[in-house]
Amino acid sequence: MGILDWLRGDEPKVVPDPQAQSLLQALFDEVAGLQNYWAIKPADTEAGRRILAAEPRLQAAVVVLAYVQGRQMASQGAVAGGLLVLKALMPQLMRKKPPLSREQLLAILDALAKLGVFAFQFSLPSALGLVEEEVAKHEIDQPLEHALLRLTAALGSEYADGRKAGERIARILGGAREPGLEPGGPWSRVVLTELDSDAWRALFAHVASIGDGSTPTRRWLERGAVLAADVSLLPKALAWLALGPVPGQPAGTVVTESDADCLKGFLWLLCGLESKELARAIADLGEACLKKIPNVGPVSARVGNTCVNVLARMPGSEPIAQLGRLRVRVKYATARRLIEKAFEEAARRAGLEAADLEEMAVPTYGLEAGGRLRRAAGEHTAELRVRGMEAELVFAKGERTLKGVPIELKRDHPDVLRELKRTQKDIAQMLPAQRLRIESLLLSGRALPFPAWRSRYLDHPLISDLVRCLIWHFEAEGQTALTAWSGTELVDSDDRPIGWIKDDTQVRLWHPLGFAPEVILGWRRWLA
Repeated sequence: MGILDWLRGDEPKVVPDPQAQSLLQALFDEVAGLQNYWAIKPADTEAGRRILAAEPRLQAAVVVLAYVQGRQMASQGAVAGGLLVLKALMPQLMRKKPPLSREQLLAILDALAKLGVFAFQFSLPSALGLVEEEVAKHEIDQPLEHALLRLTAALGSEYADGRKAGERIARILGGAREPGLEPGGPWSRVVLTELDSDAWRALFAHVASIGDGSTPTRRWLERGAVLAADVSLLPKALAWLALGPVPGQPAGTVVTESDADCLKGFLWLLCGLESKELARAIADLGEACLKKIPNVGPVSARVGNTCVNVLARMPGSEPIAQLGRLRVRVKYATARRLIEKAFEEAARRAGLEAADLEEMAVPTYGLEAGGRLRRAAGEHTAELRVRGMEAELVFAKGERTLKGVPIELKRDHPDVLRELKRTQKDIAQMLPAQRLRIESLLLSGRALPFPAWRSRYLDHPLISDLVRCLIWHFEAEGQTALTAWSGTELVDSDDRPIGWIKDDTQVRLWHPLGFAPEVILGWRRWLA
């Protein structure tokens, strides 16, 4: 005997309300003659408006009857106006939180169990929300426990939605653990063991209430900001994000649904913080989550997409730069579209074109002209040098260059060394993205006024070494020239300086297509 058979003994028996039957029948009759079933909205029908305006007790009876009849229609394979209007009607009624009796709630759970995996089309999360409210007021008795177990078995664990609903039902049946404080995967298992105060536990209980939408409500964000003010959020966030999406697990492990919920809520707590290190950590996590596993999909599209949305909301220019990095490194199509949308929204807020915003947000990492960053540490000097696609650390004592990291620097100035190595890593991640972005100028044909091009490209301390290896097309007032950086100035392929450059000169990356062979050959000789 299977679990479903074992639990059949206490299936609910609810007598249909005649008035509710009459209202639903009137709704079915009204939509029966309509042609476009998929566009049916209950509020567009006379019967639907009557139901939505009915007293709460009658609405509760309609909800129960709608679930029972919806299950019957679905089991018969009916795809018609009646079934579709029920699917549209139930979410609207459930949002009104009708006053269901325990028997009515059991009838709904029974109908959902009989629907199986199709239960998600019939407001399953809303139904579980009503169960949670019922359990908060009254204890779980045997019929309710069995109804929830039937539903769990019917949903199965083959699909993510079923696993997520099963975990939620398990929390309802457990009841004793505070919401949000039950480990649901490798990430939360590490993090929840480090919650050392009531303030942190309250914050993560709030994290668990994030909901299913792609973005939280304003009220949720405001409440999160109040709770976060009682803890040291930034240092913990940097440490926990550095764990990665599935700490301690082998490559190819996906994020569990519970961990995805936890990470999503935690990330949204960070959207109001301005921190370059935090923006980089969120981008690192997003890239790891959006990495595809062969024959499976991304590690976690939901967490990766949340990283993109949070970066788009964060203040400062660093989040935009990190979005630019993700824009060229992420291959997951859905996430790429989301990144483009985030860029457009950020540009709209700044009153700029998306391409201008991306160029202006390229980070300098504190580099001086020529791509150098120096730090004095006692008798030693550490210098980070950007050369093309490489970022190298060089150490010196006085005028003498050292072969490795001096022991005194490791011992006496670990913070300086840690900061430089982190910057080196960030630059190493950013340079390939900037190279691909610059290469894309060949296809877009984007042109910039000379002053903007000079500040954003030629003299930018991070990418100037890349830019000065390229050939650029200058045009102004009917004059054109191809030019490159000689080491001291802009020259043509005969090493002659370009003397007519003005502020209104338009600059674009040169593409040899359409130019005479002798022009191309001249530049080949110059480059050689």
